[in-house]
Amino acid sequence: MLNNSIKKICILFFLYFLIISKTVAQSQENYNKNMELACTLYLTKKEIPKNVLLRLTPKTQDNFSLLYNTTHPETEIGRTDFFYDITQYIFNEVLLYKNMKFYDASLQLASFADGEFAEGFIENLEKIINLNINKFCKTIKNKEYRLHNPIKYYSKFYKCN
Repeated sequence: MLNNSIKKICILFFLYFLIISKTVAQSQENYNKNMELACTLYLTKKEIPKNVLLRLTPKTQDNFSLLYNTTHPETEIGRTDFFYDITQYIFNEVLLYKNMKFYDASLQLASFADGEFAEGFIENLEKIINLNINKFCKTIKNKEYRLHNPIKYYSKFYKCN
């Protein structure tokens, strides 16, 4: 009896793993397609629609790596300021245009602050937080990215619960 229960649990776990793996792969494929569209529009100097821009906000380290890899100078897009322009466009939607559809996306993006671009990301994050500290605290509640610096730091600094 116990042996059958263990087999059933193993089968269920395996099926769950397959479903999750397929979902993650589809999500990455969608991100890749969106990235290709954004790069094409950028290189042809056409406006990137806000819905495409919003979907460029990385939700995973893999997404962020793909976005950051656009800085490598051996590619056509890498010889441009695509990465810096796109990330600033996302922040500016909140900072300049008060487009709250981008509020969570901006915080998500800021959670990837690291290396050469960290200072700019953190400056934008501070400006966004200062728009409304309570909104910041409410938005990050129950978000996975609240556990990552610099969001984690500001969450503690402003005593977000």
